[in-house]
Amino acid sequence: MVSPEPHDPSDLGQPATADRQIDDFAVPRDPSPRKGRPWLTALSIVILLLGLGLGWRWWQSRNAAAPGGAGPGAAQAQAAPVELETVETSTISESSEFVGTLISRRSVDLRPEIDGRITEILVQPGEAVEVGQPLVLLSPDQRAAEYASVLAAVNSARATRASSASELQALQAERVAAVAEVDLQNENFRRTSQLVQEGALAQDQLDQVERDRRSAIATLNATDQRIQASRANLVESQAALEQAQANAAASNAQLQDTVIEAPFAGTIGDIPAKIGDFVNAGDIVTSVTQDQSLELEISIPLERGPDLRTGQRVELINAQGNPLTVGR
Repeated sequence: MVSPEPHDPSDLGQPATADRQIDDFAVPRDPSPRKGRPWLTALSIVILLLGLGLGWRWWQSRNAAAPGGAGPGAAQAQAAPVELETVETSTISESSEFVGTLISRRSVDLRPEIDGRITEILVQPGEAVEVGQPLVLLSPDQRAAEYASVLAAVNSARATRASSASELQALQAERVAAVAEVDLQNENFRRTSQLVQEGALAQDQLDQVERDRRSAIATLNATDQRIQASRANLVESQAALEQAQANAAASNAQLQDTVIEAPFAGTIGDIPAKIGDFVNAGDIVTSVTQDQSLELEISIPLERGPDLRTGQRVELINAQGNPLTVGR
């Protein structure tokens, strides 16, 4: 057996080198395709089993939560009920809210007409009162003394007037007698004059009758003057009596002013004063408001002015949002 001798590549031609290269690279080593893949297969099986388990648990929990048990109708039982209605056209009213103030057109502050000290308060704030009802009393001591004084003046003037009237009546009676005396003396003078002319009587008797006649006339004239003076005194005493009566009426009115009364029916407001306070004429003691009929004043922005209409509906609500009344 002869072993082949090794050939030097240099002894061979170029084709030999090419064939060698082909032998080296044309048949490379091919590793086995199954080497290193069993672990990937096992991992896929584990993931698949895990997914099946989770899916089974989810399906069981869903069926347990559905009422009526599982089945095709269970999913339908969970649907929400729906009501169908027919759409209709209607008018939508636009409204706005504004803050308003209720006011009374008849409200008055009560002030005393005189100075005085409050002795009694007969009402409470918020109380309903009637017309003429006494509300506050002031001390009447000083006014009562003044009234007693003017009453005394009235009585004195009345007595003076009565005296003047009596004097006038007496003088008028005297005048009647004086007139009668004058008439008598005139008649005596006429007869005596005739007798003297006839010579039946002396002249000195006529002179005496003349003196008596003149005396009677003088007495009548004096009586007339006294009557005139008495009439003047009567007029003066009558004027004094009327003035005294006027003073008494004013004093009585001031005495009545110690009682502050309600001028009309309404509700009492705040009473800032208290018993014992001294108030001057014109100080506010309390107020009375007629709340049977109130007016609502609303401040509306200027830009909303064109939206206002005569007879527009207005609903009044209180601070809690509860409706009170509706007006236009």
